[in-house]
Amino acid sequence: RSAVLLVFFSLVVVLNASVIGVPESDTTLYEGELFTCRKSGETIQKAMVNDDFCDCQDGSDEPGTAACSNVITLSSYEVPHQKGFYCQNKGFKPSFISNSFVNDGICDCCDGSDEYNSGINCEDTCKEKGKEELQNVMQEIHMHEEGAKHKLTMIEEAKQLRPSLQRDLDLARIKLDELREKLVELQAKEEKAKGINDLAVEVHDDDSDDYIREDEEADDEEKMIRRADPERISQRRQFEEKYGMTTQDAKDEYKAAKAEVKTCNKGIKDEETRVEQFEKLLNTEFGPDDEFLPLRGQSISTRAGGYNYELRVFESALQGSTSLGNWNGWKEKNTKMSYTGGKRCWGAGDREAEVTVVCGITNTLSQVDEPSTCSYTMVLQTPAACSLEHAAALRLAYDLAADEEILDIDDQGNAKNFGWFF
Repeated sequence: RSAVLLVFFSLVVVLNASVIGVPESDTTLYEGELFTCRKSGETIQKAMVNDDFCDCQDGSDEPGTAACSNVITLSSYEVPHQKGFYCQNKGFKPSFISNSFVNDGICDCCDGSDEYNSGINCEDTCKEKGKEELQNVMQEIHMHEEGAKHKLTMIEEAKQLRPSLQRDLDLARIKLDELREKLVELQAKEEKAKGINDLAVEVHDDDSDDYIREDEEADDEEKMIRRADPERISQRRQFEEKYGMTTQDAKDEYKAAKAEVKTCNKGIKDEETRVEQFEKLLNTEFGPDDEFLPLRGQSISTRAGGYNYELRVFESALQGSTSLGNWNGWKEKNTKMSYTGGKRCWGAGDREAEVTVVCGITNTLSQVDEPSTCSYTMVLQTPAACSLEHAAALRLAYDLAADEEILDIDDQGNAKNFGWFF
């Protein structure tokens, strides 16, 4: 009997000290004999708060019960703070759950506070959860701190790469100008050769029935006589004397001139593509200190689902030899890459890939998935995405000494041991 009274007394103290389901910062809203509904504005008696009956239109009088769960929802209940039932979760971190979860027989808060009146005895798992989270935080801190060291090397490398790329662009532009000037000369040469060729065709390729081409084999006496026609011989001789070449040579020269123009045009198109690529590359966002620049063109591979995947950073993504797309810019600045225009996929359009970039001590590719047909996702771990500022913020938030070596992890970021914490 005394034990029952003690439990009852403790519950009364808790209820009087604070309002169930409300964070400490909001308890002042529930002080006094009257309560003003937080959104809808009605005024009710304090005794009507958490009485398991919905009195306020906005449901704010029942933060600690499920009575207004059809009104108080995580997605629509607008209050200055987060929504739902507040779990204090001492030893871990506070959280909010939907009011419909309160006293439903399932332990949702790690401290079990959501089941205060269901008869369920919830084990307090907050300390274990806190320990697990701290382990993850320690791992993340070390990942960023170690990765940032490699990032400095990448930044130094980028300082050399950018001027080099600019020189390559300048040289490509010079070569493009030279090719365009050469094309003008070759076109003039082609036009001249064409004029001579046209005359040669009249002499060399006469379509009349009595003419036999010079390269045609004469298999009877009549054809030999026609080939030896004095007038035709005279025309060919005059052509050779005037142009210094046979009619066949004239045709061959025109053919060669056309080929030179075609080759030059192809060279111009190729060089225009190079110039465009260099310009696009130099205008690409590579981070505040160009830390992502050294990744350009690097091939990073992995195997998933029976396929080989290859990411040529800032260039293309492949599944085996099948294109998953070419670099199309950042979908989210320095965090998500977009590769589009891959090989056509039946019924789903062109293949594409989205690459999420996260901190890693080495450059690795992982977590390849195909969430929808021919649309792929993968994760690129790289030191370029690591941040000392992020590590420092985590140390501050979790009160971890800035100069304390807290974790030992391998190149993939997996913990090998956990130092002082364990």
